[in-house]
Amino acid sequence: SVYLLTVPKTALIGDADGDGAVTSIDAAIIQRYCANMETGIPEATLMHGDVDRNGYLDIIDSTFIERWVAQMDVPFEIGEKM
Repeated sequence: SVYLLTVPKTALIGDADGDGAVTSIDAAIIQRYCANMETGIPEATLMHGDVDRNGYLDIIDSTFIERWVAQMDVPFEIGEKM
């Protein structure tokens, strides 16, 4: 199971791959993680994708990132510094 981790203050909410931007790639990486597929990304970095801050990385986080990328309203501060 995945637990909420402390991350650097420069991390962006939703940036699951840690490249400094929130894109649909972050959503795809979360989907790979949820499907138990290798991502090659450290777990602490992946947890930047926990946009609802519930301590778990799941498909809901991926969905909200995709909605944000599509410029739809989301109830989380995706793209903001953590």
